[in-house]
Amino acid sequence: ALTEKGVATGVYTGRVVTSLTLDTTDNLLLFQDTPSYRYKAQYFQPGTGGGNSSRAPVFFQRIATDATLSAVSTIRAGELLQITVMDNDRDLDWDDIDTVQVTVSTTKNYEGSELVTLHETGATNESHVTFTGALLLYDDATAGGGDDGRINVMVGDTLTVTYLEPYRATSGAERILSTDVAVTAGGVLGSVRLVDPGGYATSALVNEWQSIYVLLEDPDEPASVGSGTLRFETATGILELSLFNRTQAP
Repeated sequence: ALTEKGVATGVYTGRVVTSLTLDTTDNLLLFQDTPSYRYKAQYFQPGTGGGNSSRAPVFFQRIATDATLSAVSTIRAGELLQITVMDNDRDLDWDDIDTVQVTVSTTKNYEGSELVTLHETGATNESHVTFTGALLLYDDATAGGGDDGRINVMVGDTLTVTYLEPYRATSGAERILSTDVAVTAGGVLGSVRLVDPGGYATSALVNEWQSIYVLLEDPDEPASVGSGTLRFETATGILELSLFNRTQAP
């Protein structure tokens, strides 16, 4: 039962107690992590018609577990910094993709820090709740502003990725996780061209039903073409083609 907080406030509060053991004689909710028990609270608002719930807020939360934070130890200037957090008790709503945030700072003077949002890899993760996200690094000597979606880096800089874990498995208190990433020399800008398959000369004309030949040149990977996505912009729309295999460059 919920009790109104004050006369004519329209605000009602209440609580339910959770338990690690099952007892059908009490009003406790069974709360375990293996298997994971999940609950939603529903309020059926009178006068809305059809008995539909006006809102179904989630109050399920996993038992607190220790989180992990990971990123590469070294990265080239100009690359995408991929960040992963595993934190089971941040699965706040099993019907939606939850998010957490990390902070990326740098030893570069006046650069500022970036707040990066990581998204849950799936709405329902029974055993391992994983959040991933990325931040683009620019090979740039100038200092950029904080929280502008990018970090300008140079060789020798050190990035620090920090995650504030709200709940620990042992004490329940928050703690700070961090990992350092060293910035190494940036890569050389590659190119992509539409070419004539006979001599790899640049081709500007492709007739209907003819094949489109694409030449990728990447000085950082001279012996192979890495997997990725080719994006074609045409007068009628955008076409994206995936590269699955690594093949010898011409």
